[in-house]
Amino acid sequence: MQSFKVALDGFRTELDEKSRRDTRQLRMVPALMTANVSLQKIRDQNDQAIVATPDGFQNITSDLTALLAT
Repeated sequence: MQSFKVALDGFRTELDEKSRRDTRQLRMVPALMTANVSLQKIRDQNDQAIVATPDGFQNITSDLTALLAT
């Protein structure tokens, strides 16, 4: 999500419309897509955790912690 914040700051500082459009398309949209992929992984892990056994739950928790740390 940090890359989106950086892109948004760049978007806000651009003065002309073309630069703003380029920043949005080349930096903001890809950053949001990356965030969406990460969020989908979290949702998938959550779905697995709902039906997990206690042993499996420990592994899923570790995976989620690692994913959130990235």
